[in-house]
Amino acid sequence: MSNTTWIFNLFNTLSQSVIPPNIIALLIVVPSTILYLTELGVIFRFKKAFKSSFFKLFAARTISSILGLIGQCLYSRFGRVGFFLSIYLELPGVYLAIFYFMTAYFYLVEGTCTITLLLNRLTALVWPVKYERIWKKLWYWAIILAYILPLTQTWHIVFLDITIWVHDDNATFTLLTQMKSDVIILKLKKIFLAKCIFIKNLQDTNDPLIAAEFSGVFTIACLAINLASLFVYKKTKIVSSQQTDSKQKMESRLTIYSILTFFGQLLYTFYMLILYVAAFKLQNLIDPDLAELIFLTVYNEYSLVNDISTIAIPAFLLLWASEMMHSHIYKLIRIICCLPKENNNAVMIIPKQA
Repeated sequence: MSNTTWIFNLFNTLSQSVIPPNIIALLIVVPSTILYLTELGVIFRFKKAFKSSFFKLFAARTISSILGLIGQCLYSRFGRVGFFLSIYLELPGVYLAIFYFMTAYFYLVEGTCTITLLLNRLTALVWPVKYERIWKKLWYWAIILAYILPLTQTWHIVFLDITIWVHDDNATFTLLTQMKSDVIILKLKKIFLAKCIFIKNLQDTNDPLIAAEFSGVFTIACLAINLASLFVYKKTKIVSSQQTDSKQKMESRLTIYSILTFFGQLLYTFYMLILYVAAFKLQNLIDPDLAELIFLTVYNEYSLVNDISTIAIPAFLLLWASEMMHSHIYKLIRIICCLPKENNNAVMIIPKQA
């Protein structure tokens, strides 16, 4: 394939476009993270109002998402835009391994928390009256398992040798997992850029396919729970009253919220599959130079896809799903912006009769 074709020129331009996608991602992730943290603070501040097991599971996932975002910034994002190179060069290797561990570990925690949220919504449909009594005994065990189980796949990351590969511009850099003490395979400079790539053992290096497989497992599990929820929802008949209508509206919105956040997981799954194909399979089908440009183009969208699927979607959707959360956030904004209090006093005007 000729390197002068318009397709090659297009992907050559897109592959070098690193800053614009990161700027767009920054514009998305900053307000989304602020909102996410604010919602978390509201839940902790008003524990009695948000005592539902759903909000406890939501808080657990929020914490994992924020810590995972911090890990991604430390492990890959700062390097891609050339931040703090001099500091990174002075850090001991164990700190670099911890950055990688945070990225991989909290991704798994977030996926597990998503599954528990969907299970919570399914039980709310199956046992609408007593599901809270069930989760009152289970919610902390669910959170503990969500944070412990991923350690079985990620604990060894802290023992890996991580090296810093400085790019030709002497500003941007990439953290690479060192396979052997005396050999760094240059080919890994592309592979290791992928998010949340996991290792089966100390000799098995980062592989985007494994990350995609984990995403696929989460997606299949979430899809099965969603289908079960839809089936139960259609079969359930609720006696209408003012109280049950209000509660049903809240439960329905929280269920829809959980399902829509699942689509964020689905978006990331598709992205990881495309990333794997671009990194490993595409070069066998088309010109290797073009395949490399396509891979870099796909990877440039990593921050954008991640921030939309794991931060923006769950943060903003909760404002719609929970009227109580919406009310607290609105009051907080009014206080911060020094807006006048609303006058709820109604005045009835009775026209004078002739």
